[in-house]
Amino acid sequence: MSTTISISRKSGFHKSDALREDTLLREEALRFSAWLAERELETVTMNQVLGFAREADASAALARAGVEYEWVWVPEEQKWILVCRDEGRITYRVDEDGDEDLVEIRVAISARY
Repeated sequence: MSTTISISRKSGFHKSDALREDTLLREEALRFSAWLAERELETVTMNQVLGFAREADASAALARAGVEYEWVWVPEEQKWILVCRDEGRITYRVDEDGDEDLVEIRVAISARY
């Protein structure tokens, strides 16, 4: 199973945003990295990441297109395998100095059975 996670943000504050961008995103990325370090990345679920986001913002939301399943023929092994893909976007707000910043965590999980 493979898991890909990225974190980014959109700021409600536009003037001199470049000065603030690195510090807030860096702090959130470090907090998220510390949380991930306590888990096995290969088995982290969307709901666990959503739980992490809800620690910062109780109204954190998960947008998910749905889980996709596909049967794939593997000629080398002479068998069919089931490939499962699950992608989602979790958003939450961080309030720094009165400006709300929207942080987004994108999670892509794929597994082969």
